[in-house]
Amino acid sequence: MIQVSESMLEIYNGKYGDLFKPTPKSLPKSANSRLIESFEKVNNFYRKNGFAPRKDSTDFKEQILGHQLLSLRNSPEKRKILNDFDEFSLLQLVEKPKTMAELFAMDDDAFGGEIFDTISLPRLERRVKNHAVVAKRRVTDGSSKNIFKEQQELLNEGKRKLKPFKSIEQLQVGKFYIYDGMMCYVSDQGEKEYKPGGYSQRRLRVLFENRTESNMYRRSLAQRLYEGGFEVVDEDLHPSAGYIYVLESLSQKDEIRTIKNFYKIGFTTNSVENRIKNAESDPTYLMSPVKIVAKYTVSNGIDPQKIEHVIHTFFSSAKVELLIIDNSGKKYAPDEWYSVSLEQIDKAIEMLNSGDIMNYYYDRGSGKIQKR
Repeated sequence: MIQVSESMLEIYNGKYGDLFKPTPKSLPKSANSRLIESFEKVNNFYRKNGFAPRKDSTDFKEQILGHQLLSLRNSPEKRKILNDFDEFSLLQLVEKPKTMAELFAMDDDAFGGEIFDTISLPRLERRVKNHAVVAKRRVTDGSSKNIFKEQQELLNEGKRKLKPFKSIEQLQVGKFYIYDGMMCYVSDQGEKEYKPGGYSQRRLRVLFENRTESNMYRRSLAQRLYEGGFEVVDEDLHPSAGYIYVLESLSQKDEIRTIKNFYKIGFTTNSVENRIKNAESDPTYLMSPVKIVAKYTVSNGIDPQKIEHVIHTFFSSAKVELLIIDNSGKKYAPDEWYSVSLEQIDKAIEMLNSGDIMNYYYDRGSGKIQKR
């Protein structure tokens, strides 16, 4: 039997007694409390930065929050639970388009009333702050003056026209662009540089018509062009056509090859064969060779990026989240990989072509496309 002295009892019952009493165990958190706590991280990101986190951000932590936000938006049950905590209207949905024409006319990448990704691009000030080294312009010898003069003359003659810049896929070596009222030319690009967070970048040699040049990152130039920039294109070239492709991973890793009906659905303006070169060294393709299993040509006059976004949103419930380690040990979260059968992908493409896709949705449980 344990003996307790009177002096110990006095301390225990005195004003310092709480120091000797056991701390009650905290109860496990409920699913709702964990959901609210997760959404509060998104709210905190908005409070700090003034914009919602993007799933395609170059910052890995923001990328994770962006995926979480998109998942919350696509769940009516979670939106209902979080409604009282949505102080910045981050879960607000857009009105469902009634026709394919309305869908492609929308500025937001939306489908079936659910937002795909309507988050604005980050401010220029934030982009500059996040780069350890900021690309600087330097004066050139002016030998490129004539190539800009030629493009200006072709624009005046109507043999060239300006196409709004909407996708990084438009950014290619050998092409001219305009942002902030100045023409620039991408003359060359460097090798891929893998960054902390698992993403890769390339530096471009960009010449400007004011006789300066810069070695800015490809993504940085694209972000500037998103802000009202243009691509200079041939007069007869309609908004870009390209290919929607379906790839099968040839990876021998158990965690990948055991995923049923595992395919990447993507888009390119170039040939698919060129796009997948060196797939085994690119985390986008899971650091493994891939096989082309389907390819769909997008006709001129249709915005392929919109089509790609509709397909990705349509199959969003079947998306597979992965974390890949590249050859340098960096982490990377590859996008556009889905667990859905080729039959259902082909069916969705056919319905998109006919416009019937607006009346259907993909049911992950059955693995089939269902009528609304």
